[in-house]
Amino acid sequence: GRAAKDALAAARATVREARRDAWRALVGSVRPVEPREPEAARARTLGSTTNVSGAVPAPEISLRKRG
Repeated sequence: GRAAKDALAAARATVREARRDAWRALVGSVRPVEPREPEAARARTLGSTTNVSGAVPAPEISLRKRG
């Protein structure tokens, strides 16, 4: 029950920290993100003929796997 959930949460946190430490040891610290121009807005029209100013049509079906 509750004790198992707490143990799993603690284990996950430990693994997260270990991965972060290993990554830092391999590649060093993370570089700061450089500012860039924002990407064009993506609109899902789903067959609609309505136009949105400045929007680029997005794919109707996303093939990316959610996880």
